[in-house]
Parts: sequence; structure tokens; C-alpha cells
Amino acid sequence: MHGFPQRWISGLFGAAALALLAVALPPQGQALAAGNSGGGSSGSDSGDLKAQLKETQQRVQKLRRRIASIQHKAKMANPDLRKEQEKLKDLLKKHMRSHGVQPEDTLAKMRKIHKKMEKAKGSAAKSLHQRYGRLSHSFRQAQSQAIKDPEVKKARDTFRGHMLAAMKKIEPDSEHLTQALQKAHDRFQALIRKNFAPASASADD
Repeated sequence: MHGFPQRWISGLFGAAALALLAVALPPQGQALAAGNSGGGSSGSDSGDLKAQLKETQQRVQKLRRRIASIQHKAKMANPDLRKEQEKLKDLLKKHMRSHGVQPEDTLAKMRKIHKKMEKAKGSAAKSLHQRYGRLSHSFRQAQSQAIKDPEVKKARDTFRGHMLAAMKKIEPDSEHLTQALQKAHDRFQALIRKNFAPASASADD
């Protein structure tokens, strides 16, 4: 369904590993979904904003793919790094459970709903989309809380240092790339806020 590609569902924990290394990113497609939501500016301003959203989304995706490729090569060359990442993901899952979310069960439900969403229409599609959105929100909220835990933070910082060192052996410019990804993501979020701000402001008039 729009804004929630299947590859994102199956790769949530992989994306979490990237988030632990660099920045927490929204699902691919969210920028365009926001741009098509009906909120924000109108006329040429709206068109310009949507173009900027699309351009920024494409840059984020390009950087994500490049960093993911470097990470993959770094992990293939470092078995211990792969083990460390698995331990970190297990730790993240444990703390997500402490915040009331069963990660594996939630992902399974999301996959099931996603399959139904592909064929559903009308009110049924809307209901499924809302259920999916609630599950996605609870998952990401629990993940965000888990990442803030001191135990997870310490493990994350250690893993991030090891990962960046391994990545630099593959691509010396890796740290700059992660910084560029952070910058692109910040712009992405700012554009989304700008997209919705005018609608909110007009509603208060």
C-alpha cells in the first residue's frame, strides 16, 4: 500500500541497524504520501514544495542505498561485526518488549495486513490502512524508546564505532556520507513540517 512498501516491513530491523549507526529514517515513500495528502500550501508553492520533497526523498534513498552497500561489504569482511549487530538487534527487541510491543508478532501482523491491503478497496482498504498505521506507529515508538535506553545506547555506540571503522576500510568517505544522510533527513523532515504548517495555520484563523 502507498507509503508502506513490503521491503520496508521485512527490513525494519535492518533499517533499525542503520538508524543506530546514523539517523532514524521514515519509510520510503512517506514524502510523496505526505505531498499527496492534501495539506500544506496551494498553487505553485505546493507544486514547488512537492518537487523539493521528491528531490530530497530521492537523495535520502540514494544515500541509504550507498551506505547500506558499504555496510554490507564491511559486514561480509568482518564476521564478528555481524555477530555484534545480531546481539544489538536482540537487545533492541528485548527493550521493545519492555515497552509493550512484541516485535516479531507485530511484523507478522503488518505483513498479513499488507497483503490484504493490496487487494482491498473503499472502506475496507481505509480500515486496513488505519490498522497498519497503528501497528507501524506502535512499533516505531517502542523502537525509539528502546534506542534511548542506556544499555542499548552503550551497545549502539560501541557497534557504531566498530561499524564506521570497518566501513572506512571499504570507503574512506563513509563518515561524510552518514553526515550527508543526516543532513538530507533533517531537510526531509523540515519540508514535511512546512508542507503541513500552512494548513494548520489556516485552520486556526
